Amino acid sequence: MPLSPRAKYWLVSFIITLWLSLSAGAFWYYQWRWSEQFSSQEQLALFDGTEFSELLTQASVPGSISVIHLGRDGCFCNRFNEPHRQAIKDKYQPLGVAFGTLTLPPALDLATPAVALISAQGQLAYFGPYSDSLLCSLGDGLVEPLLDQLLLGYLPEVIHTTGVGCFCTKKTEL
Repeated sequence: MPLSPRAKYWLVSFIITLWLSLSAGAFWYYQWRWSEQFSSQEQLALFDGTEFSELLTQASVPGSISVIHLGRDGCFCNRFNEPHRQAIKDKYQPLGVAFGTLTLPPALDLATPAVALISAQGQLAYFGPYSDSLLCSLGDGLVEPLLDQLLLGYLPEVIHTTGVGCFCTKKTEL
């Protein structure tokens, strides 16, 4: 038995309302979940490279400018930092810049993700966040101008920095 136009209208309205409600609920759930985790990671982080200078220099490639990523397994903030890291690598690796990674032990209380730049002469030139933004985004990069200076032969010494963004420490791992 065919449906009347009025019944078709109500059936289509019900299906659209149900679809919109389920979509809105799913969006709200996933946004709330990510927002809750993200807001717990957002913080001011202090970076002091003097105590890690020797360790970072050992992780560098002698004779090359080196970018050392400092990370922590299980850090929620890695997902925001990865595109920025990859963009830096894509731009600077063809110019001879070496890239390395140090995975920090859980006992070490250092905000991550972080980065260290080591000059070709083995000196720590930068230690801190990739950018000074909430999501470590590409447009706010701190690393790129310093790498450009290193490639030109200058030695910036920015080893005591602060950053506001998504950082994990041993206390805030997920």
